[in-house]
Amino acid sequence: MRDDSHPLQFFDLIAREWQAPGPVLQVTFTANRTAVAFACEGGAVAIAATADESPPRARVRRAIDTAQLSIKPREGAYPGLKLADHPEGRTSALGTFGGEQFVFGRSNGRMNSVTPGGLCVHLPPKSGAQISAVAEAGGVVAFAIGAEVLLWHPERDAQQVAAPSPVTSLRFSPDGQYLAIGHTEGVVLWSTLDLPSAVAFDGSPQEIVWSDDGRWLACCLGRAGLALIHLGDISCKIYDHFPGPVTSAGFGANSVVASGAYRVTAWSLETGTPIITGKSGLVLVDAVTVNAARNLVAVGYANGLLSLCQIGGGAEILLRQDTGVGVSALAWSTCGRFLGVGGRDGGAALVEFPDEMFKS
Repeated sequence: MRDDSHPLQFFDLIAREWQAPGPVLQVTFTANRTAVAFACEGGAVAIAATADESPPRARVRRAIDTAQLSIKPREGAYPGLKLADHPEGRTSALGTFGGEQFVFGRSNGRMNSVTPGGLCVHLPPKSGAQISAVAEAGGVVAFAIGAEVLLWHPERDAQQVAAPSPVTSLRFSPDGQYLAIGHTEGVVLWSTLDLPSAVAFDGSPQEIVWSDDGRWLACCLGRAGLALIHLGDISCKIYDHFPGPVTSAGFGANSVVASGAYRVTAWSLETGTPIITGKSGLVLVDAVTVNAARNLVAVGYANGLLSLCQIGGGAEILLRQDTGVGVSALAWSTCGRFLGVGGRDGGAALVEFPDEMFKS
């Protein structure tokens, strides 16, 4: 929650803030954008509804004489986070499940779906070992046990895909036709149409991001940098020598961006040349997330500063000043109205942008 002893910032006018049970590792929205979940260190999952009784757009005012816009401060309290009831033993990141739920894997080999109200329910598949990663698309749930991935659908026979080494991450393409299987030695690309393709490199993908058109795949490799894969010819380019670990990436208009440096790092997908984005400073960028519809990237720094910048532009819009606590996770909703923010101190926030903010 906001410290009332500090002056009101722009962030305070457009964000709801809470304290999660532990450092936030991941922020995920449901597919229908009605809820956001903050996955915490230790396994806890905290959830908030995106609906707001006093949204910023309802508090925007335009001065009659100058036409200048302003936002009134919120009046009254707002609901707190809802905690998932049985997240103990969570061993995977959160995935979306259907339109309005989440899913995660557990150490006992079960998968749990999670409602926006925090209710956890066992899904039918059960393995005899710990699940390391999950993903879902079109009713098909993929889950990994060691170096094996099982694809389950309630009305079809299960399929199995083998990876060369233990699986660390899973992500379906936007159309659901491809499944990217990140393992400790690279990526396997499984398709409903073709035989699996393998791409080997040094580094273990901890996070996988697809471009909206499904033509590109970015793998965050931590200290090993960023792997960029083109599906047309299954070619791979490694961007390395980052001063910090690459933990997040995203795709803009014909560009890819990543965290891990002292400014947002961005490259052209056509030429591979760098694209100057945002400002350079003395503090590492810990997290990025891209709003592809607006070619806009949200940037979280190791000192807690939070900003927005256009990909290819040098200016930044300051959302929140230096708090002294690093931003550990960011995510846009698919509609681009909401930004979820997680902190290393367990701080969790949901920012809602009024339409007027992006009108020229």
